[in-house]
Amino acid sequence: GYRNVYQIATISSIPFIVGLVAMLFWGSHSDKKKERMWHAIIAALVGGFGWFVAYFLHSPALIIASIAIAAAGMYGAQATFWALPPAVFTKKQMGVALALIATVGQFGGLIAPIIFGRIRDITGVYNAAYLTVTAAMIITAIASLSGTYWGRAIRRREVALESAACAVTAK
Repeated sequence: GYRNVYQIATISSIPFIVGLVAMLFWGSHSDKKKERMWHAIIAALVGGFGWFVAYFLHSPALIIASIAIAAAGMYGAQATFWALPPAVFTKKQMGVALALIATVGQFGGLIAPIIFGRIRDITGVYNAAYLTVTAAMIITAIASLSGTYWGRAIRRREVALESAACAVTAK
């Protein structure tokens, strides 16, 4: 209901300010605990939870608060996510892995606002779009979990193969 551009800008900045603080805290906490995977997954789920709660709210102030929680999760996940690939992939795989991750991320950044806007245009409300972002955050958490376990398994296999090859050549 605000018409003043400065009021709209101030209100719109709240989730991003919360996201900035969360990103710094979440990244620092992850570094302190030396744990990345669960920090990324929990943050993504917090982001999804914020969007999910926004779906049920009708008060603009509560919706902004819920989106601020979502931003805290989304930016917290970003702060810790990029520490996962070096722990999962070998040096040979790292270039391709980072290129694939960045490409998928950029593609998501390109189409997400379009999808969000289309859903809003079709339904006339933002609620269905909130559920779409909720689903994306849950998929992010699942992909982080499965990708990390899958990558660690491949890495263990390659290390075992290299050890076996060294043992054979040493004889």
